[in-house]
Amino acid sequence: ATDRRAIFVASFFYEPNRNGLRFLIDGVLPRVWAELPDARLTLVGAGLNESPSSDPRVETLGFVESLSAAYRSARCAVVPLLQGSGTPLKFIEALAYGLPVIATPRAAVGLDVHDGRDCLIAEDAEAFAAALVRVLRDGAPELGRHGRELAVERYSIEALSSLLA
Repeated sequence: ATDRRAIFVASFFYEPNRNGLRFLIDGVLPRVWAELPDARLTLVGAGLNESPSSDPRVETLGFVESLSAAYRSARCAVVPLLQGSGTPLKFIEALAYGLPVIATPRAAVGLDVHDGRDCLIAEDAEAFAAALVRVLRDGAPELGRHGRELAVERYSIEALSSLLA
C-alpha cells in the first residue's frame, strides 16, 4: 500500500475489541500522529454505527463484502486486544494476507508467533505507537513474509488437516 494506513478488522459488538479500539484512539494514535500526521486507521467490521473518532484520519468502513480489498489498502494490521480469551482469527487472517501485524501480548496468546520475526508485539501505548510508526514509515516486508509463511505452515486448512490426520 502507498498510504500510511493501518487496518483493524474486528467485530466491534465484542467489548474487548471496543476496548482495544479505545486504546488505539486515545493512547496510540496521538503518539503516531505526532510523528506521522498523514497516518490513517481503517476500521473494518460490524458493530460501529458511527465513527468512534471525529478525526478524519480514522475511517470506519463497517462490514465489507471483500476483505482482500481492505487488506490491500493497508501497510499493516493492528490487533490491540487488552482483554478477552480465545485466538483472534483476525491476527491469523492478517498474517495470511502477508501484512505486518502489530499486536498486544494478549492478542498473541496461544499463537506460535515470535516478536520481531512474525509480528511485532507491544505491551503498552508507547511501545505500540513506536512499532506502528516504524512499520508505517519504513515498511516491514520481511515481517509480512515471515508472518505469511507462519500462517501457511501452522494455521492454513492444509496444515490443520495434516494435524488432524
